[in-house]
Amino acid sequence: MPDKLEQTRHYLSKAFERHGLPLLGVIPYAPRLAWPTVQHVVDTMCAEVLNGCDHLSNPIANIMIGAMTPHNALKYVRDKTLVIVPGDRDDIVLAVVSMSLLREDMSLAGIVLTGAVKPQPQTMDLVYRTQIPVLAVTEQTYETASRIHDTAVKTHVSEDEKIQLAASLVCEHVDLESLWAALD
Repeated sequence: MPDKLEQTRHYLSKAFERHGLPLLGVIPYAPRLAWPTVQHVVDTMCAEVLNGCDHLSNPIANIMIGAMTPHNALKYVRDKTLVIVPGDRDDIVLAVVSMSLLREDMSLAGIVLTGAVKPQPQTMDLVYRTQIPVLAVTEQTYETASRIHDTAVKTHVSEDEKIQLAASLVCEHVDLESLWAALD
């Protein structure tokens, strides 16, 4: 963590010295690198994409399970939230889609409909007017949330923003000259 960076550097330097190795750097934790994308969810869950297929690269910073009344659920929806909700909870789907349409400061990462159930056609008509990725899975809500949570997030070659962030962290926090010299 950034606030523990110097302490970590101190202890790692001592540990590496005992083995005759130099410490070449300590990279701070960057939460953005651990964020999955909606495409990760599609792949993990073998999900059917119902809407927003051009936005599967949306990053997921927060996951919310829609298992409460809509007005309470909206308290937990933040920027880049993935909403996991039983497919028959039209009330939650309508609330989060409406919120996303009305708020310019927030972008919904996507919606996962669980239980092999889809919202009513009128609800889906509104969803189809958005670019929000909406996925359908056969698993129940708990299993879906657990599998998404337990997924190892890997950076794919198409994730330019994450690659640039990782490269900048390495350049800023690793002694690259010493690394190159050690490789010669």
